[in-house]
Amino acid sequence: MRAVLLAIAEPDLSLLGDITALGAEPVASYEAVLCRPSYPLTDKELIGNIAVYEAIVQSSDSGETVRLG
Repeated sequence: MRAVLLAIAEPDLSLLGDITALGAEPVASYEAVLCRPSYPLTDKELIGNIAVYEAIVQSSDSGETVRLG
């Protein structure tokens, strides 16, 4: 078995400016992989994000607006 080393480039987060929780989630995941400070989103926010992602897919499939809540 061989060991594989992965090089992870440091992203330039300054390019993101003000971002929403949806945009912050991938950044927070990246930070967690690098063992940086704890995940900044609450469980409620994470579940809400899943609902938003599902609504995006439903809207894309149907071409209609999907309302949450």
